[in-house]
Amino acid sequence: MQRIILAILVALVGHYQAYAGPPPMPLEAHLDLATDVVVGEITEMEKRPSQSEDNIHWSFATVKVKEFLKGVSAKSIKFLVVSWVTPNYGGSSPPREHKAGDSGIWLIRKDGIIDDAYGLVPVDRKENVLRILKELAERKWSETVNRLQAWAGVVHCDYHPNPVIIFAVRNTSHSDIFLPSELNPGFVSLKAKSQDGTVSNVILVSGKQGERLFCRKLSPGEIRYLHP
Repeated sequence: MQRIILAILVALVGHYQAYAGPPPMPLEAHLDLATDVVVGEITEMEKRPSQSEDNIHWSFATVKVKEFLKGVSAKSIKFLVVSWVTPNYGGSSPPREHKAGDSGIWLIRKDGIIDDAYGLVPVDRKENVLRILKELAERKWSETVNRLQAWAGVVHCDYHPNPVIIFAVRNTSHSDIFLPSELNPGFVSLKAKSQDGTVSNVILVSGKQGERLFCRKLSPGEIRYLHP
C-alpha cells in the first residue's frame, strides 16, 4: 500500500478531533501528532488554579522519565492532565482521570496537554509503539501539490476487526494554509492503486457540495489527519 496515493486531485482536508466522539483515530495517528512520547511515572500533581466550564479539573503532572521514545530527552517532563471530573459532568464520555503513581507510556500533544484518546498506554506495548514510530519516520510522502504532501497507510485498530486506511497531509510551505475543518462532499478525492494493479477513484464523502467551508489553520510543517 506504499503507492496507494498516485495523484491528489484536490487537497485533503481537516480531521475529526479524537475527543469529539467514538471511535478515536488509530494509535498511529496519535503517535505521529504527539510532540513527546515517554515512559515514566507521575511523581507530583500540581492543581491548576482555574476550573474549566465543563466541570473538569486539570492539574500539572510531573513525570519522572524512564525512557524517551520520541522528543527531546530529559529527566522529567511536565504536562496537563485531568485530575478530577465533577459528578455533574454533562459529557457522554468523561475523560480519564490521572493521579500520582500512574505509570506507563504518555503521549503529549504540542500544546502541552496529554493526548488521552487511548488513556495511559501500558508499558508492555512499548515494542509496538517503537515499531510504529520507526515506520512513521521511514514513510514516503507524495509529491507536493498546492503546497501540501499526502500520505496513506493501512493499520489495524484495537476497536475494529478489519484493516483501516488512514490519511494525512503536511504543509510543506513556509506560510499558513487554511484547510476545511469538516469534511465537505466532493472536496476530497484521490486515485489509488492496489497491489494487484487495480486503480480506483475514491471520493471520501458523497452528497451535496456545501456553500460554506469552515477552515482551520495548518502551520508550516504541521501534519493533519483526515478521519476516519
